[in-house]
This record gives sequence, C-alpha cells and structure tokens, in this order.
Amino acid sequence: RPGIADRHEESEPNESMSQATEILVGQAITGTVGGPGGNSDWFKVIAPRDGNVIAILANTGSNGTVNCVDCVGSDGRWINMSRAGQARPGEQKQTKAAFFVKKGQELNWSVKSNSNSTTVPYTIAVRYVD
Repeated sequence: RPGIADRHEESEPNESMSQATEILVGQAITGTVGGPGGNSDWFKVIAPRDGNVIAILANTGSNGTVNCVDCVGSDGRWINMSRAGQARPGEQKQTKAAFFVKKGQELNWSVKSNSNSTTVPYTIAVRYVD
C-alpha cells in the first residue's frame, strides 16, 4: 500500500522502543497490532542522509483501527509534527508535515491499536520527500 516496492515483515518482539524493528528509508514493513499479543509495535529508522521525511501508515485489514502515534528520537523526546493519525480499514495516512532529519539521526515510530480482541494488519513506510 504505501507505494514502496521493498516490503518486509516486522520482527517480534518489538513492543518497546528498545526492541524496535529497523526500517530502511524507502522500505515498507508489514505487521499486525492489537489483540491479546500486544497493542503497540515500534520501528526505528537511522537517516542515511540529511533531508525531509514522512511516515506513511496503511490499515490493510477489514476491521479495527491503527494509529501511528509517536515519533521520538534516540533520547526519547517527541519529534514535533510526526503523527500520522488514525487509519481505518483500507485507509492510508501520512505524517501531517515532512520534517527535517540529519544524516545518522535515529527516529522511532510506534504503531498502536486500541483493540484487545482483534489484530489489525498494517503497513508502515518512511520516505524522503525532497
């Protein structure tokens, strides 16, 4: 869905920032979130160059919602303008604005679901927009 050809599956466990699955810029990762197995997945990107990036989140399921909630740096501080919002079944969302990263900067995104009974499949990708 997020229009990026290079797709991979998430690595478990990735329920915390310290367990984040690494994503390459331009790569899409598929996963599931919610249900009794866990309500959040974390992903890490280390910027290969300076530039403006966005995150794209797609709900690839037929029920439930997913949220790309937070983007934080390696220091745990929230990075402004990084929320993609809630994606309902079949929807794709992206961060509200691109934001500038420096080469080597670490970004950590969490994908969450509020469902404790249903797992929701999704795809997340990070890409440059400049």
